[in-house]
Amino acid sequence: MISFCIIAHNSEKTIQKCLMSILNLNYKDIEIIIVEDGSTDNTQKIIEEHNAIYNNINYVHHDKRLGRGLARQIALEEAKGEYIAFLDADGWIENKDWVEDMLKNMIPRNIAGAFSLSKAINSENSLARYWTNYVTLLNTNHYSNKTEIRNEGIGTGNILVKRECLDKTSGFNTQLEAVEDIYLFKEIIKNGYNFVFVPECRMTREQPSTMNEIWKKEMYYTYWQGKYALYYKKFIKLFLLRYMIFLMILPFVLYCTYKSVRRYIITKDIACFWAVLFKSQMAILSPFILLKSYIEK
Repeated sequence: MISFCIIAHNSEKTIQKCLMSILNLNYKDIEIIIVEDGSTDNTQKIIEEHNAIYNNINYVHHDKRLGRGLARQIALEEAKGEYIAFLDADGWIENKDWVEDMLKNMIPRNIAGAFSLSKAINSENSLARYWTNYVTLLNTNHYSNKTEIRNEGIGTGNILVKRECLDKTSGFNTQLEAVEDIYLFKEIIKNGYNFVFVPECRMTREQPSTMNEIWKKEMYYTYWQGKYALYYKKFIKLFLLRYMIFLMILPFVLYCTYKSVRRYIITKDIACFWAVLFKSQMAILSPFILLKSYIEK
C-alpha cells in the first residue's frame, strides 16, 4: 500500500485537483492522509466536501498553524503503507503511472526512494519558469533530464520513500516551519541509502510569477535554513559561508552570469538570467536574514 501524506495550508485553489489526481492514478492500493494546517481560507471546507463524497481521507484538522515539520510528522505517524508518498497540496499529478514509474526505480535495496520536481502551469511567465527550472541553477549537480541517483537537493514536495528507511530515522524536526526535510533525508543517506530522480513524474504547480512572490519565498527559506543550522549546530559555518559570498559579491555575480549564459546556450530560455538578479541580491541579503533567524531564537 502507498500512503499519500499531504499537508494543506491555504490551498483552496489546488487541493481538490491534488486529491483527484491521486484518485485517478492507475495504482489503486492507496490511502490518503491530510493534515490541514490552520488554513484561513476554504481549504477545510473543500476537504470535508470531498470526503463526504469519496470517504477516502484520513483527515486531521488543526485550527492553529503547526508548521510543516510537525504537520508532516503527524501525517507520517498516521500512515500505514509500505511506501510513503509526500506531496505538496499546491500541486497535482498528471502522470497516471506515477506510482509504477517511481516504484520501478526503487528495486535496488540501497535505494530509499524516488523523487521528482514540478513544472509551472503558468509557464508563459519567465519568472515562473525560473522557479521551475533554474532555482537550483547554481548547484554544481543540477538536475538533468535523465534518471539518475542523487544524494542531495531532495524535498518532500513530490517523493515516494520506503517506509523501512523512514523507520530508521528520528523523523521530521517538529520545530521547523520549513526545510524540515533536509535533516531527515540526510539521515537516510547517512544510513547508506540513496534516491533516484525520475523526470517523467514531475508534478504540475502554479509557480511564483512576480518578483514580490519570489523574494518572499527566497527570504522565507533562507530564514528557516538559519533555524535549521541553529538546531543542528551548523549556524556559524553557514553564516561564514554566506558572509564570504557577501564580501566576494562581484566574483559571485560574474559566476552567476557565467552559469546563466551557459544554461541559456543550452535552453535558449531567457528565464536563465533571472538567476543573476535573484541569486546575487540574495547573496547580499542572506547574512542579515540569517542573523535575524539567530536573534529570534
